[in-house]
Amino acid sequence: MCARLPLVFFLLPLGVGQALALPTNLVRNSSFEQRFAASGAADFWQARTAPGVANHRADDAALDGRWCHIIEAPLGTEVTWFIAWQVMEELVPGRTYTLSGFVSTAGVRDGHGAYLAVNFLDGTGQRLAFTDSVQHLTGDNGWTRTEQAFSPVPGTRRVELCMVLHGHGVARFDCVQVEEGGTATPWSPREGFTVTAEPTSRGRIAILSDDLPSIGTPSDPRVLDGWLSDAGYSAERLSADGLADPGQLSASRYDLLILPCGSAFPALAADVLRGFLRDAGNVLVFGGYPFDRPVLRQNGTWVPTSELTPDEASLRPLFAGAAATEGWTIGGRGIGRVPAPVAPGRQGACLVLSTPSLSGWVTLDSPQVGPLPGDAACTAFWARADQDDVWLHFEWREHDQSRWRTKVLLTRQWRLYAAPHGLLEYWKDNPSKGRGGPGDGFRAENADALAFGLTGESLQEGRPYTVYVEGVSTGQDPLGEYLNLTLNSHFGAINMATFLEPPRDALSICDASAPLTDAIGLAAVPGALPLPATWTLPARAPLGGFSATAQTAQGHAGAPLKARWAPLVRAVDRYGRTRGTAFGVLYHFAGEYPGSSWAFSGIDNADLFEASSQAGRELFLALVARLADRAFLFDATAALRCVRPGEDVAPSVSIANSSPWERRFALALTVRSGEDVLTKASLELSVPARSSEVARFSLVAPGAPPSDLLTLAFQLYDGERPIDSLETGVVVWDEDRQAHGPQVEYEDCYFSLGAGPEFLMGTQIYWGNQTVTGTDPLRWDGQLRAMADSGIRVARSFMSGGLGGADEPPVRHRDALVQLAADHGVALFYSNVSWPSTDPSVVAERAQVGRGAAERYRHAPGWFIDIVNEPHMRIGEAESDHVAFRQYLRARYGTIDALREAWGESLHETSLDEVHVTPVTGTWSDRRAIDAHRFMSESMRRWTAVTRDAIREADPHRLVSVGHLQGFGGGDVALDPIIASRDMDFTNRHYYGAMGDYAAELMEIDMRHLGKAPSTGEFGATSHPGLRAHFVYQPEAEASWRYVFTAHTCFGLGGAFVANWHWQDPIEDIFPCGVLLADGAPRDRFYGYRNAGVLFRQIRPRYRAPEVFFVIPTSHRFGARQHEIEKAMVRGLCSLLGVHVEVGTVDEEQLDTLPSAARVLIWPVPYCPSDEAYARVLEFVRRGGALCLSGDVSYGPDRRRTRTRRLEELCGVRFVAERYPNIEYHAGEGGEARAETDDPLARTIAASGLTAPCIEVEPTESQVLARAGGVPLAVLNRVGAGRVLYLTDPAELHSEPVNVFRVFLDSAGVRRHALTPDLDTLRSHRVAGEDGAVAHVLLNLSDATQRVEVADLPQPVAIHLAPRSAGAAVFDRRGRLVAMEGTRVEVSGRVLLRADAPAIVIALDDDVDLRDARRVVALPSAPGVLELPTLDAATVASVGEIVGGHWVEHERIPAARGRLNLDLAMAHSWIAMVPEDDARDGGRSIVARCLQLRR
Repeated sequence: MCARLPLVFFLLPLGVGQALALPTNLVRNSSFEQRFAASGAADFWQARTAPGVANHRADDAALDGRWCHIIEAPLGTEVTWFIAWQVMEELVPGRTYTLSGFVSTAGVRDGHGAYLAVNFLDGTGQRLAFTDSVQHLTGDNGWTRTEQAFSPVPGTRRVELCMVLHGHGVARFDCVQVEEGGTATPWSPREGFTVTAEPTSRGRIAILSDDLPSIGTPSDPRVLDGWLSDAGYSAERLSADGLADPGQLSASRYDLLILPCGSAFPALAADVLRGFLRDAGNVLVFGGYPFDRPVLRQNGTWVPTSELTPDEASLRPLFAGAAATEGWTIGGRGIGRVPAPVAPGRQGACLVLSTPSLSGWVTLDSPQVGPLPGDAACTAFWARADQDDVWLHFEWREHDQSRWRTKVLLTRQWRLYAAPHGLLEYWKDNPSKGRGGPGDGFRAENADALAFGLTGESLQEGRPYTVYVEGVSTGQDPLGEYLNLTLNSHFGAINMATFLEPPRDALSICDASAPLTDAIGLAAVPGALPLPATWTLPARAPLGGFSATAQTAQGHAGAPLKARWAPLVRAVDRYGRTRGTAFGVLYHFAGEYPGSSWAFSGIDNADLFEASSQAGRELFLALVARLADRAFLFDATAALRCVRPGEDVAPSVSIANSSPWERRFALALTVRSGEDVLTKASLELSVPARSSEVARFSLVAPGAPPSDLLTLAFQLYDGERPIDSLETGVVVWDEDRQAHGPQVEYEDCYFSLGAGPEFLMGTQIYWGNQTVTGTDPLRWDGQLRAMADSGIRVARSFMSGGLGGADEPPVRHRDALVQLAADHGVALFYSNVSWPSTDPSVVAERAQVGRGAAERYRHAPGWFIDIVNEPHMRIGEAESDHVAFRQYLRARYGTIDALREAWGESLHETSLDEVHVTPVTGTWSDRRAIDAHRFMSESMRRWTAVTRDAIREADPHRLVSVGHLQGFGGGDVALDPIIASRDMDFTNRHYYGAMGDYAAELMEIDMRHLGKAPSTGEFGATSHPGLRAHFVYQPEAEASWRYVFTAHTCFGLGGAFVANWHWQDPIEDIFPCGVLLADGAPRDRFYGYRNAGVLFRQIRPRYRAPEVFFVIPTSHRFGARQHEIEKAMVRGLCSLLGVHVEVGTVDEEQLDTLPSAARVLIWPVPYCPSDEAYARVLEFVRRGGALCLSGDVSYGPDRRRTRTRRLEELCGVRFVAERYPNIEYHAGEGGEARAETDDPLARTIAASGLTAPCIEVEPTESQVLARAGGVPLAVLNRVGAGRVLYLTDPAELHSEPVNVFRVFLDSAGVRRHALTPDLDTLRSHRVAGEDGAVAHVLLNLSDATQRVEVADLPQPVAIHLAPRSAGAAVFDRRGRLVAMEGTRVEVSGRVLLRADAPAIVIALDDDVDLRDARRVVALPSAPGVLELPTLDAATVASVGEIVGGHWVEHERIPAARGRLNLDLAMAHSWIAMVPEDDARDGGRSIVARCLQLRR
C-alpha cells in the first residue's frame, strides 16, 4: 500500500518523458492580488517576521491592481533579514533565468536595504548558494524595477524567490517575475484563468482514462462519463500522457479533474497536477489510497516507481568472485569493527548486516575500491531485510573522507536497487575540508570505499534488524525512466514530538494510520452533500482501505491552517456507528493550493460506482455537484471563545469564492443553546473572483441560556440553494456551572470526584494548537462528552503562557475549557503554568501565572494543576545557573580551599566567584559532577515548591504536581522526578519507553508512604507507518496491548490515575497518537483502555502500606555514572515485580518516614550513602527488619572509601581488598559460584549467575552462604533482632536477581501472592479496597497461554490468560466476586467465563456474587465465542453503548446460558446479559455500573 521510495524530489528535472511548455512568468500570484486567508502574506507566499515588524500583503500604494507586499521594520527593531518568499518549481540547474520586480522604499536605512534574491537549496533544505539583485534600495524611492540573471547551481532541489528588507524602514514589492533567459521582459501574470462575469458552463470536467495498473479498485471512466453527460456536464477523458501535458490539463480548460484510478497515478503528471491544483483546479479521487503509488511505463508496462529497477544487463560487478564478500567489515556505535558475516543469498553468498538491538548506527563497510569507471553514474545492489519497511542507508566515501549518501526502503523480498550518483547528498559528519559546497557532488574518480548502514535517524532504536546485500555493481544512471517521487502525506519528515511533517506541497489526504475496520456500508453526513439524509450504500463485504481524513495545517507542527476538512460520507458498521470517513473534502484557502477543493476516498476493495448502482450514481453526482459549486466556508469563529453575559460574541466566518467570476452569496446564522434557537440573522455579500471575504455579525451574549455552549451555525446559499454549512461554538461564562463541576479531592493516596476514592482514567484533550479549529469549544464539548460516556474522568490540557488581560483570546480559550470540563463531570488537569529556572526572581515571576490561574478559577473545584509538561534544565545555559551554583557551593564548602580538597583536579578556578556549573561528565568519583548534578536537582525542587506556594496563596486547596518525562536526564540535561516531586501533592511521570520498564519507572516515584501516590500523566504510541523510525512507533496490535498493560499496571501498583496521549488525533497536523482518529472513529486501543476503566471502577481503593520497601540509592544516583545506577534501580524493581509481592519505594534520604508495616528493605548498590541514611537502615535491622544489600556500602558521600566500618557493623564482614574499582563491574571476576550450605537461599544465590564480587571480604560474625572462586559472594548476618543478606556482587548492575529476591522474601516470612505457577513472566498486583474489598490483577508477559491459580483471595480463583493479556478478579467487602477478566475464569472449580478472547464481566447488581448473578455486563475485546455458563437459559443480550449519558441499544438477541457468537461490531460494544423480562432495565443498569463507583 505504501510508496517505498529512496528519495524525495522537491525539484524534478525536465527532459524526462517530454518537455513542458512553461508560462513566461514562473512566479505565482506575482502581484499579490490573490489571498483567500483573512490576513498574512498573499497566496503562495510565506513571510518571516519578528515582534513589531510588519510583513504581509497590503492595499496601499500598489503598482498594479489593489495589492502589493509590504515589509516595515520600525526603528528600534533588530537589524536583520526580514523576508517574504515563494518556492519555485520548474527551475532547472544550469539554465539561465532572470528575476525582476518593482520595489519602492520609504526611510530605509541601517542595513543592506530592500532587494530581491534567490536561494538554492539541496534536498535537505540546506542552502547551497544564493544570488541577490545587484540593486539594493535605501532611503526613499518610488517604484523601481530591479532585475538580476541567475542560474541554479548543480545539486539544487529547491529554489526560493525572496523579497528582502535588511535594516529599518518600509519596503513595498509588486509585479515580481522570473522567466527563462538572460533579459527581463515586460511583467505579465502567470495565472491562466480569466475573470469572467458569469459561469461559462455547468462545469468543465476531465476524467483520467488509461490502462493504469489496478492498485486498489478503480471505477470505469466510461460509466462515470455517461453519468456526467446525462446530468448535463461537459466531460472529456484524458490519457496519462494528456494528464502530463500542461497544455491539456490546466485550470483554464477544466474546473474539475476526476481520478477514478485507485492508488496509481502517472508519475510524469505530478508537476502538471500540482500546477492545476495551484491554479484552483478541483479534484475528485477514489478507488484506493490517493496518489500512493506513482507509476511509470517500463518496457511498455506500467510499474510503480517503488518497483522500478535498472537494466541489470548494463551493470558491471564492482566486486568479483571471492572479493564480493572478503574484506568487508561491520561495526557501529560502541561496537568494534569485525569481519562481516556471510550467508546464502540469491546467487551464492551474500553479506549480512545485523544488530540485535539498534543503538545509534551500525555499518557494513567495503574494502578499498579505487576509482570507478568513467561512465559509472549509479551504484546498484541487490538487498532484502528480515522484515518489511527497513531503511538502508548507502554511501560512498572518497579519498579525502567526504561522504555522499542516500537511503532505500527494503522489504523481505530480494530487489535490485539503484543509487544515482548525481542524487547522492553530502553528509557533513566527516573530516574532509572544503567539500559539500555549492555545485559539489560525489566524484566517482575519487571513490575510496562504500558502506551500507542502519541508523536511528531512520529506524527505531532498541529493535533488531538484519539486512542482506549482494551483487554490488555500477552502471549508467537509470533516471531516464526511473523517478522517485512522493506525492501524498503517507511519509514525511519525523518530528521527535511524534508529528509527521510531509513536504509543504504534499497532497495531504487520507490517513495511513487509519485502516477501515468493520465498515459494511456508507451513510451520508446530513447536509454535507445534496443527498437525502437517509441515503446509504451497503457493501457486499467489509470495506477496506483508509479513512478519508486530511491534514489542514501547512506542513509542520503548530503551522497555520491551509484548509478546512469536512466529512461527506461515513463508513459505518452494522449498527450505523462511524468506523471511518468514506469520502471527505479538503477546501484550501491558503498554502500551496488556495481555492482548490479535493473530494476523496481511501476505500480500496470496492467499486463504489458500478454501472448498476443507483446509490453509487447518486453519490458520484452529489460529489461532483459539491465541487462544481466552487464556494465554501472556512474559519468560523467568535471574537472570544468564552464570553461574559452582555459581551459581543462577534460571530464571523470567511466565504471563499474559487470561481473565476465575482459572486453574490446569502449567509444565514442560527444561534442555538442546546436544542433551543436563540436567534437568527442573515446577510448578503459579494465575493470577488478567486478570493474570500469575512462575514461578520453582532450578537450580545445572553445572561442565562439553557445551555452555556452556544452553537453558531452558518449556512451559505447561492440564491436559495444551500451550498455549504459550518458550525463553531462559544461558551457563556457561568461560575455557578463551574462550581457544580466534579469535586476534585485527594486523600490517602487516591482521588475522589465526589463519590469516594477511585482510580481515575484520563487522557489529553488539548495540546496548544491556536487555530480556529484547534480552539473550537464545539469540538471540545464533543470530546468531553465522549470521554464522560467512556468513563474517562481526567482530561489533561496544555494551558500555556501568562494569563495576561481578561479579554485576551488565549485566556478565554482556557475559560471555555475549564467550564466545559465541569459541565461533563471531567476533572481538568491544567498544565503549563511555569518553567524551571535557577534565578529566584524568574521563578517568582513565573509562579504568578499559576497563582493567577488559581485566583481566576478558585470557585471551580473540578481542576488541578500540572506545573509544566516534562520540565528540564540545560546545565549552565543561563547565567543564573552559575550564580546560584556558587551560592550552593559556599553553603556546602565555605571556602575555595575546602572546595579544592573535595574536587581535587576537577577544580580549575582560583576563587569561588569564578566557578561555573558544567555538564555532568567525568569519572564515578568526580565531585564536581556530583555537586553540579545535585545542585540542579535541588534547583528544580525549589522551583516546584515556590510555584506550589504561589498557587496555594491564591487557593489553599488546589492540588499541584508536575509531569516529568521518563528517566533522569544526563550530561547537560537536568531533570529529577524524585527530588523535584518531594513537595508535590502527588507524583506524576510520563512514559514512552520499553513496556518492561514502565512499572519500575512508576515505582521510582512512589511516595505513598508520604501520602503522595504515583500517576502517569502521559503514555502512548503511534501506529502510523510514516513514523516507523520514531521511538514510540508500534503496530496497532502492540499499541493496544500497551494500553491494556499500562492501565492495569498503574492501577495494580497503587497509581492514582493514568492518562494517555491523547484522546483524538488533531485534524490540523499529522499527530497520530489518539485513541480516536481525527474523524472520531475509535482505534483498536480505545476499547481495551475504556473497558479497563470500567473494571477498576468496581472497587474503592485504599492504600495499605506493604511489608517490602525498595530503597532508592539516592546518594549514588548523582554524578557522571548516573545511568548505570538508574538501570540498576530498574533491574532491582523489575526483579521484585517478578516475585509477586506488594512493594513500596522509599528514598534513602527519607527513611525516617518508613511506615511501621515495613519488614523488609531491598537496597541495591548503595555504595556511598550518607551517615544518616546508613544509621536509619542499621536501626531498622536492629529492630527486627530484614535487609538485602548488594555491591558495597563502604564509601562516604564524597565517593572515598572511608566507611569500611559499615561492612563489619551491618554485614558482619571485614574489608580485605578491592577487586575492581567502584562500579567497574568485571563479569566472572570471582570464578564459579558455589553454595557453602544446603540452605535454599545459598543454593539459589550460587545458581543465580552472580560471580563477580566487587570487594574481597572475610566474615567476622556473618555466615558465608556462597563463594565465587573462594571469595565470599553472599553472607547472612544477624544484627540485633534482624538480619542482613549481603551480596558482594553488585547484582543489579548487570542482572535481575529475581530468584534471589524470591527466596530471600520467603525466608523473611513475607506473604507473597499464592500464585501457581509462580513465574517471573507473570505480573501479579493486589489493590486493597474499603472495608476489606480487594482487586487482584494479573498480566501475562509471555507469548504462551497461562492458567494461573490464585489461592489467597477471598475465594480461590483460576484465570486463563491469553498471550500478552490481562486478567483480574474483584471482590467486594463481603468476599463476593463482583468482576472478572480473562479468557476463562474458574472459582472453586466452577467455570464462570469462557471466551475466545479476553473479556471483562461485571455483576450489574450490588451484593450479588457472579456465581449467582442473573444480570451482568460483558465487555469483550475481540470477536469469537463468549459464554457465561451460570446465567439462565432465558437470558437475553442487550448490545449497545452509552451516548450522552444514556444507554443506546443496537440490538437485543437471545443469549441462553450467556452464550454469544460475537462479530466485530458486538465485540466493540457493551453487552448487558439479563433475564428476558428485565431487558429494558439492563441498559440503565449499565450506565450506573460502568460510569459510577460500586458501593
